[in-house]
Amino acid sequence: MLRVALEELLARTASFTAVGSREGARMPELGIVSSHLRFVLPADGG
Repeated sequence: MLRVALEELLARTASFTAVGSREGARMPELGIVSSHLRFVLPADGG
């Protein structure tokens, strides 16, 4: 269900960018586990 919601959100988004701090995993091979994102909607609103 979360996957479907994320797919729909990204399909309606022109772009996104990471803002603020990022939280890395305790195991470096896992990479980033938390980051705030800013989503930009298309100019035509749809």
